[in-house]
Amino acid sequence: MIRVGFALLFGWLVTMPLIAQTPQEAAAQLAARISSLLLRPAIVSLEVDTRAQIDPVESSSFRATFVSELKKVSVEIAEKASPDQHLRLTISANERGRLAVVQVIQGETRQIAMTPWERPQKVDSKPALALERTAILSWNEPILDLLLFDSGSEALVLGESKVASYRLFDRKWTLAATTAINATRPLPRDPRGRILAEGGALKIYLPGTTCTGAVQPAMSLACSSSNDAWAASSRPDAPLVRWTGDRNWMEATSGNKSFYSTAAGLTASLDGQFLDASAQPVAGTAGWGSDLVAIEPSCESAPLIVTSAAGSDAGVDLVQANRIVDGRATPVSSPLPLSGRVTALWPADRGSAILVIHNAETGEYEASRLALACAR
Repeated sequence: MIRVGFALLFGWLVTMPLIAQTPQEAAAQLAARISSLLLRPAIVSLEVDTRAQIDPVESSSFRATFVSELKKVSVEIAEKASPDQHLRLTISANERGRLAVVQVIQGETRQIAMTPWERPQKVDSKPALALERTAILSWNEPILDLLLFDSGSEALVLGESKVASYRLFDRKWTLAATTAINATRPLPRDPRGRILAEGGALKIYLPGTTCTGAVQPAMSLACSSSNDAWAASSRPDAPLVRWTGDRNWMEATSGNKSFYSTAAGLTASLDGQFLDASAQPVAGTAGWGSDLVAIEPSCESAPLIVTSAAGSDAGVDLVQANRIVDGRATPVSSPLPLSGRVTALWPADRGSAILVIHNAETGEYEASRLALACAR
C-alpha cells in the first residue's frame, strides 16, 4: 500500500512545476510543514528510506538539514522517542527531480507532507577548493578562542575562567603559564570570547568584561567591567563589533542591531536568517549554523564564507566554503565532516580561521586551524 501511494505521489511530481532550490532549502520547507502537523514541543523518532537513484551526499545533506530545521521549531529527533510520535521520510528521484515525502504517524493518525526539488546541475568549480583542518591542541573544558603567534610556535588558549600559554617543543605543546580571568560579570550559559594581540598588548573580550595584559616577561591580565570593541577581521574595512551587554551575541559599533556572527558583509541574525550588507536575506543558506567566518584563499579575488552546518550523524557538524553572488550562497568546496559540534569559529588572519569543536566521543574541546587550499 505504501509503495502504491508513493508511486501516485511521484506521478504528481511529474506533472507539477518544480521549484529551483537546493536540498537544504527543500528540507527547510518540509520541516516547516511538518511542524504544523505536530503539537510542540515534540520528541519524535525518524526513519529514513533513500531510494537508489539519490546520491548519498545529497541525501545526507537533506537529512541533516531536515533534522536541524525541525529542532529550530521545537521538534527533537530521538531514538527512544514515544512510538506514538514517528516520522517516516522517503527520498526518491526521477528524470526531472527529487521528491521527499514524510508520513507523520501519531498513534492511529497518518498525515503526509511532501516537497520536490530540481535535480542538481553539475557546476564546474574553477578553481576547485578544499577545506583543510590542522589540529592544534585539545582541552577537557571549553575553549572560547585560541591565538597563535611567534610563527605558530606559541599559543594562547582562552577558557571560561583562565588563559593558558603553550609553547611548541618537538611537535608537542607544553604548558608554559596560566593566568586567571577575573570576570566582572557571570558568563552566559553558552559562553563566547575573543583573544587578540593588539599593538603589542594582549586583549580579551568576554560579554560584560574586557581584559588587557601582556605575555612577556610574565603573563598578566587586568580586567574591567566594559564591552570594548574589536575589529571583526583583519581586513582594513572590517567593522568594529562588541558584545551586547552580558549576552553571547554582538552588535556593530555603528548600529544597535544584534547578531550572532558576521563575515565579509554577511551577518547571522538572532532569528536564524543570514543577511547581506543591505540587510536582505541570502538564499541558499537553509541548514547553516550560526557560526560563519571569511577566509581568503590565494586563488580568489574576494573572501569566501565558511559556515557550520549539521552533519549526517546526530551530535556532529560539518563546515563548508561558500561564495555569495547576486544574493545567493553557492558551495565551492566539499563539506568537511567533523567529529563533534562547532562551539567557536573565529578569523585568525585573512587566510585562515580558528575552529573549535566539542568532540562527541571523547568529550574534549579541540582547537584547529582551518584554511582553504586551491587546486594545483
